[in-house]
Amino acid sequence: MRPARFAEIAALAGVAGVIAFAGYAPIARAEAPDAPTRARDAYERGTAAYARADFATAAREFAGADALLPNATALQAALDAALRADDPVIGMALLDRAARAPAVGELAALVKIARARFAGRTGRVRVMCGTASCLGAIDGVAIDVSTAAYARVGPHTVTIQSDGKSEQRLVDVRADELVEVTPALAPPAVSTPASSSSSSSAPLASESPSRQRVVAPVWFYTGIGLTAVLAGATIASGLDAASQHASFVRSGCDRAALPGCDRASSDGASAQLRTNVLLGVSSGMGIATAALGIFFVKWGGDATVAVGALNGAPAVLMRGAW
Repeated sequence: MRPARFAEIAALAGVAGVIAFAGYAPIARAEAPDAPTRARDAYERGTAAYARADFATAAREFAGADALLPNATALQAALDAALRADDPVIGMALLDRAARAPAVGELAALVKIARARFAGRTGRVRVMCGTASCLGAIDGVAIDVSTAAYARVGPHTVTIQSDGKSEQRLVDVRADELVEVTPALAPPAVSTPASSSSSSSAPLASESPSRQRVVAPVWFYTGIGLTAVLAGATIASGLDAASQHASFVRSGCDRAALPGCDRASSDGASAQLRTNVLLGVSSGMGIATAALGIFFVKWGGDATVAVGALNGAPAVLMRGAW
């Protein structure tokens, strides 16, 4: 839809909308008697938004009109607005709809442009609640949990509400990949005789119902940060203690009781005690953080955390995306 043609389209929007949607009215009326009116209103709102160059709103309104009453005119207008708004989420959803019938003319050209423009910029998120009352949202925007929703590549907050309970999960969406989000509050799946041999439906032997992983990953990252701070303080304290000892030796206090040696000895002992305490605290924090990540954190992606060795020294080994 070229800008030069918009004045003509806007002028004929009312007539075109009525004519276009009227042909589908008998089909829609069987399920929703007000669908033609709602679709026409959405189309008119999209036309007004397009006229003021609010292409993001226009794309949503045109897409809403097409969802209420599938129509090539609304689909073409929605795809054109999505391209102008550079919105790959709406654009990819519209490309899925375009597959319902062979695209011709300007719609076919827009489909080709959109596929090239939006390629590799989205993934999909599917909320797996397993309950009829399940609701979901991505970054605060409600989604249809009955199907996978498109989302831009990158981190997103998924909100899940089921059986009156709500929780949030942080997920990392990758290009052209599907992220399945199952809430920790969801009831465990019951295996049927036909699927009882499937390894995907069997519970993990290392995770009994009494020890579900329900701690958010942010606490694990906080533990890593605190461990790093304590380790830095331990190193600084150790260097200070070593410096004081070297000064003690250079002053000859290790060979004779000279003036000031008692004070130097007391300061050195305090520095050594401080270093030992910091070493114990930082080690304890590191062990606690590793245990938290292994046994309690509900990771958002395909990730593993384990305690191992690196170059002969104890270490926390992490692999995967979270």
